[in-house]
Amino acid sequence: MEAAMCVERTVDGVLEVDPTRVSTVMAVGRPATDSEIVEGLVLQKRRAHPDMVKLVENGTIALLDGGLERRKMRGDVTFKPPPRRSGRPPPP
Repeated sequence: MEAAMCVERTVDGVLEVDPTRVSTVMAVGRPATDSEIVEGLVLQKRRAHPDMVKLVENGTIALLDGGLERRKMRGDVTFKPPPRRSGRPPPP
């Protein structure tokens, strides 16, 4: 029922129904009872490392036009990674 409500909207007092406003994404190995409506964008990607957090709330997204490459630094430059986070947001 919730998905059916997502395809309709009122524009200038006229009810429009557009079934292309809902897309079905299949997750292999997951039961149908795990289905949910997501308002926004769904990316089917895996975490790059098992220690990465699974859920980020109120996150920020960077849109890049191009790839990210790891390059060797020039000169005598060192990089110290930040301390490891537990996946919880910092206290206010």
